[in-house]
Amino acid sequence: MRSQFIRTWAVLALLALASGAWAQSSPATATRSNRDTQGKGRKWDASAQWTLAFLYEAGRGVPQDYQQAAKWYRKLAEGGSSFAQNHIGFMYNQGLGVPQDYAQSAVWYRKAAEQGDTNAQYNLGLLYQSGQGVPQDYAQAVLWFRKAAGQGDADAQYSLAYAFAKGEGVTQDYEEAARWAQKSADQGFTAAQHSIGFAYHVGQGVPQNYAMAAYWYRKAAEQGMQTRNIPLG
Repeated sequence: MRSQFIRTWAVLALLALASGAWAQSSPATATRSNRDTQGKGRKWDASAQWTLAFLYEAGRGVPQDYQQAAKWYRKLAEGGSSFAQNHIGFMYNQGLGVPQDYAQSAVWYRKAAEQGDTNAQYNLGLLYQSGQGVPQDYAQAVLWFRKAAGQGDADAQYSLAYAFAKGEGVTQDYEEAARWAQKSADQGFTAAQHSIGFAYHVGQGVPQNYAMAAYWYRKAAEQGMQTRNIPLG
């Protein structure tokens, strides 16, 4: 699984880092609102309800009022908008304008996720991973991460890579972990760049290649991530 080094101290360092590299680059634990994910899931509506919800949330032209924003987003969510369903789910998750309620957050994320909303699929995966609002279920987390990852979501791709590396909800498979980490890294996701660099460094799921390791470590470092020095025997 790990490259063999002659010096005992180097072997011990790698044994610690094999799990530490993924722990250092753990996926997000907090769900996200409706950011633009390669143009997916962002469906604006020119209605007055959308305008009011946005203005109250941002505090533009009116005093910022999350309760009013949540009221209008909920109306839109009840009308079937997956964008609004994910967003009201996020507001319940964070306690913005509504009481913090992970179970309600899960309800709304699921409605949006079942419509194919990438953000909501990723968010629902996070809830199953952490056991917030739903029973902790790594297999369900993987199911939803896979749906979002298949739509090109870099966060979900890395979360899926993490699941394969740890064997959470799937059979541990370093090749699959490296494959998904590579997809995420190619999109500029810093933690994935570090992890695929580590994979090349020790030959975990990919052929050992120090040049490729250096390449991806540099990519992560240039984005401000502090990678660990790994002694070579």
